[in-house]
Amino acid sequence: MSLDMRKRRRQVAWICFEPYLDQAQLIESIKILEQHYQQDSISNMIAYISKICSEFAIDALIKKTIYGQFHQLMEQESVLTIDPLTLIQNSTLETTPNAKHKAVAETLATPDTKPAYYVVLAKFLTLIVNAVSEPSEFFTILIEMADEEDHCDSTILNAWKNTPNEFDWLETLPEDCYHSLVHLVYTVLCELSGPIAADEYFHKAIQICQGLPEAKQFSIARLL
Repeated sequence: MSLDMRKRRRQVAWICFEPYLDQAQLIESIKILEQHYQQDSISNMIAYISKICSEFAIDALIKKTIYGQFHQLMEQESVLTIDPLTLIQNSTLETTPNAKHKAVAETLATPDTKPAYYVVLAKFLTLIVNAVSEPSEFFTILIEMADEEDHCDSTILNAWKNTPNEFDWLETLPEDCYHSLVHLVYTVLCELSGPIAADEYFHKAIQICQGLPEAKQFSIARLL
């Protein structure tokens, strides 16, 4: 396998698993890929994804979504900028005491830390969008329902639709709309996937969010 293909495989693996793993787990998943899964075949890709999902308790429904996303990204010719190998090398350097102290100092000095509600809701919404097979249809129905039921400002939801991976609009969302937003997302998920699959996706996303450190300050379960 060429170095370019190895790099592409690392990039795709990082993108596919990022919504479900923390950074330490992501780095470990890339190490596993580099050491054991470098054959250029569909069966190798399936075996790798199955290994990571089993290793980090990612359920079968999400695993199926990852299969499709991984294969699609490997087939595309789009340019991916991130290279996880750099992050792995940096994580190795940070095991030295000086690097650890520097990292702690930089963390304490960083003023742009997002509030707990932002981190948890952004993670939850990312998981939901990644779970649906047609994100554009998800957003279309979401905005239509928001207009019909007057739950959330459709202008804010349009901002999310236009930039699905950015959540600065959460900072303008009134706190009393959090419950309405979560309820609306669940309703759309039922519309697209059916109630049984929607329940599985929804509660798996909640379970993952409850494991975030920020969940001690903001629990998404209280919005149900």
